[in-house]
Amino acid sequence: MAADHVSYQRARGISLLGLGLQLTFGIVLLLYSLFQNPFTLPAAVLVLLGAPIWIALALVFHQHVLERRESEEAAAFRESEAAAASVFEGSATDVVVQASRLQWMHKYLLPAIGLALGAAHVGVGLWLYSTRIGLSDFPEEGPPLAGLALAIGAIGGLVAFIFARYAAGMAKERTWLLLNGGAAAAIGMTLMGALIAVSHFLVNAADSIWLLANFRLIVGVYSVLLGAEMVLNFVLNLYRPRSAGEFLRPAFDSRVLAYVAAPDRLAQSISDAVNYQFGFGVSSTWFYRLLSRWVLVLLGVMLLIGWLMTSFVVVSPHERGLMLAGGDNRGVIEPGPVVKAPWPFARVERFPATALNDVRVGLPLREEDEERDDAASLWATDDPPGELLFVVQPSAGRVADGGDDGSYAVASLTLRVLFLIDDVESYFLLAQDGPADDRDAIRQELLTGLASSEATVFLGSVRFDRLIAGLDPSQIQLLRSRVQRRFDLVGAGVRVTSVNLIGASPPKDAAVAYESSVASTDRRASAVQAARAEAESILTEAAGSAESAREILSQLERLEGLEGELSALRRAGGSAAEVDSLSSRVDELSAEVTQRIVDSGGLAAGILAQARGDRREIALEALGDVFRSEGRLALYRAAPQVYKTELMWRTLSRAVRQNRVWIVPDEHLEFDLEQLEIQQTLDIAPPSGEEE
Repeated sequence: MAADHVSYQRARGISLLGLGLQLTFGIVLLLYSLFQNPFTLPAAVLVLLGAPIWIALALVFHQHVLERRESEEAAAFRESEAAAASVFEGSATDVVVQASRLQWMHKYLLPAIGLALGAAHVGVGLWLYSTRIGLSDFPEEGPPLAGLALAIGAIGGLVAFIFARYAAGMAKERTWLLLNGGAAAAIGMTLMGALIAVSHFLVNAADSIWLLANFRLIVGVYSVLLGAEMVLNFVLNLYRPRSAGEFLRPAFDSRVLAYVAAPDRLAQSISDAVNYQFGFGVSSTWFYRLLSRWVLVLLGVMLLIGWLMTSFVVVSPHERGLMLAGGDNRGVIEPGPVVKAPWPFARVERFPATALNDVRVGLPLREEDEERDDAASLWATDDPPGELLFVVQPSAGRVADGGDDGSYAVASLTLRVLFLIDDVESYFLLAQDGPADDRDAIRQELLTGLASSEATVFLGSVRFDRLIAGLDPSQIQLLRSRVQRRFDLVGAGVRVTSVNLIGASPPKDAAVAYESSVASTDRRASAVQAARAEAESILTEAAGSAESAREILSQLERLEGLEGELSALRRAGGSAAEVDSLSSRVDELSAEVTQRIVDSGGLAAGILAQARGDRREIALEALGDVFRSEGRLALYRAAPQVYKTELMWRTLSRAVRQNRVWIVPDEHLEFDLEQLEIQQTLDIAPPSGEEE
């Protein structure tokens, strides 16, 4: 029991030491992140999340110490003489307070801490993923005090790895099995330190910020995976069977990180798997033991050979190299194998000196036209962004029409400048290196700007129509010489072989206006055609055929003209002979036009025939009215009183035809035949005493 007591005390001390190491490393990273480099803040948060693991282990191991002391006191009491007295019988064995508290910690405290840490890791990972940054958000000057971050990450990671190995080695004993969780937390510190060191090393040595820019994303994914493993361990522990007195491994005890802390366990697992597959003890053979003994040495030799291989460089036939060592230029290297100091002490920059290089000025080509200099450039095509407009002279036709009023034209074009690198050293010193995937990017941007500047000046004297039709060879040669002279002024070390005008057009925005004009012309032609068709239809419907309708319209215009002359002659007081002659001509032409309309058989002929019929009907009705009026007048003259009386009774008969009629004595009525009115002087009610 004394050995167990001391063992748990030692494990408690290791837990407190691990807690101090975890807090120290986490606080240092946190202060560095808050005051110097915010990109390492995720690592600091994740390191500090490992502190509760050590606190839980220290509490549990302390409780083990108390439980062992309680057990030792109970054993000592049972062996004492006082245990024989009946008054103390059973008192020592019944008091197991520390043991019960230890059971509670293993059953509730450790699982709760594991589940809380799993949820915290998942939450932190999701937060880091949602707040990640891109390469465009990263400062060009790099992180401040990158060397300090490299030192903190390397030293802290190394110390954490050594401590993790020590804790994992102690966890092989059953008494200290819980230290596996602490070893996993220490390995987490190692991974964070290594990630910080490598990312800042790449910034300083390789000028690459990709790893540091994606630091949040990498740490976030790691945190989510670690938290998911903790939650999964918690769930599996609920269903994992256990024997009496056995404590399950807590949920924060990562099995994956445990293999990193103790790789010999992984090797042992692999050995067991190999033995199982082959059916005999392969791991006990001399070759396997020799290989396992020297595997680290062999890996080191392989890494050394790989590093020494960086001393050999092959310069291709179309390339020229530039030896750079210690920041100095050691001269130009011709094609062939080259031996140099290993990286990073020396490097060889290779340039395609004898191969044609090119830069593009103006509108860049589409991907499908990259290899074609004769590719058609359509105005309305969705070209890649980057259109550069050049100011040119107006077309010759505009100048001939008197349009030379100081105006100018704007053109969009693409120039391709082909060049060879004659002086590798001058070309290298032209500008700094670009990104790792395209180190000549900045140099080519500078050459593009110089060529664009020279092309802008040259094209200012070129007419727009000449540019659209294509520059003649003398103009191309003049532009090439001007670009070459501009490159020589800055010491670019390149020789321009040709300048090609790939395509020229009005600005891409002009395509919309041009297409709108063409569309308007088409719409106008369609409208005119539709109107003509409608006119033909109307004329055919009105006069049987369009030709007949046009002839009738011509005669009507002549008739209107003659009628106007006749009206003017009458107003002017012309002679009767002249008026009669012109009036007869109007009547003849009117009759001719009318007959022509009737003969056409169209809608107008029908309307004219209907009008004639209506005229006859109206005339006959008027003639009938005349005859009736003459007959009534004759009747009146023959017997005026009788005619009036008959007319009166006929009128009364029509008036009372649909009305109620009262029969009354005739002495109550008086007739005024002169006024044709009925006067009622007596009430129509019957006399008193008489029935109605």
